[in-house]
Amino acid sequence: GINSLIQAAKARARGYRNKNKMITIVYLTAAKLQLPTLTNPTPAYMTSR
Repeated sequence: GINSLIQAAKARARGYRNKNKMITIVYLTAAKLQLPTLTNPTPAYMTSR
C-alpha cells in the first residue's frame, strides 16, 4: 500500500536535509515513473576528440 511506498521513499531519502526533498522522493517513488537512463555513461570530458 501507500505506507510501504512512503517507507521505501524514506529509506531512499536518507541524508537529505530538506523535508521538501524527501517529499519529492515520495512522489517519484509513488508515481512509479519510467525515468530515462544514461545512454552514454562516459563523461564528455573523457572522450578523445
